[in-house]
Amino acid sequence: KFGQLIEISNDVAPVLTSTCDDVTVCSFNNNCETGPITLSASATDDCTPDDMMRYTYYIDFNFDGVVDVEDSGAGSSVTVMGEFDLGTHEITYVFRDLCGNSVTCSQLFTIENCVGPTTVCHDGISVGLVPMDTDGDEVLDDEMAIVCAKLFDASSFHPCSDDLIFSFSEDPTDTCRTFACDDIGMIDVNIYAIDESGNSSFCTTTLEVEDNNDVDLCRGVEECIVMPVDMTV
Repeated sequence: KFGQLIEISNDVAPVLTSTCDDVTVCSFNNNCETGPITLSASATDDCTPDDMMRYTYYIDFNFDGVVDVEDSGAGSSVTVMGEFDLGTHEITYVFRDLCGNSVTCSQLFTIENCVGPTTVCHDGISVGLVPMDTDGDEVLDDEMAIVCAKLFDASSFHPCSDDLIFSFSEDPTDTCRTFACDDIGMIDVNIYAIDESGNSSFCTTTLEVEDNNDVDLCRGVEECIVMPVDMTV
């Protein structure tokens, strides 16, 4: 009488049915420290039923190479929900079948602060043009004034106490502008407050450009009027 042991093995690993692309989400939490996110992953196997597969996930806070959270369970999919600190973190999923084959996927996820500042403007500012020598020949040849957007700030604030940059547009380098003779009069200006994450808000106010100096370099209206020449027909 003889006995025979037949062992059947499978070395085909499970296949991911989800992506592990990097993901970034906005947090509007007023605590300015954390934000919610939902992460998920799934896989399938050619021999193991979905409900008999096993998963494990590992979370590395701040992507520093140290595993801070580990959990496991049964099934071919897993969903992770929670509040995480602002910054970039990594989650690694591992799916295993009954034969011990596994597939691994790592995903970076970033929580960004999207709480914006509140911009408050002074209700109009006046600036006087100043005579200048623009070509260095020691002769005054133009009148202008440099105005910086921060001059219009009237206690703008950020709920997260972020430092703010003030600008004439959404471009954070557009902080100061030069005004000249052609700008004389009342001008509407938008003043933007931009935080450390690039979030912004703006208010609209006015700038009055005046020519009150005793150097007459700006052309007056009378200089733009050409009187007709007497003609004999």
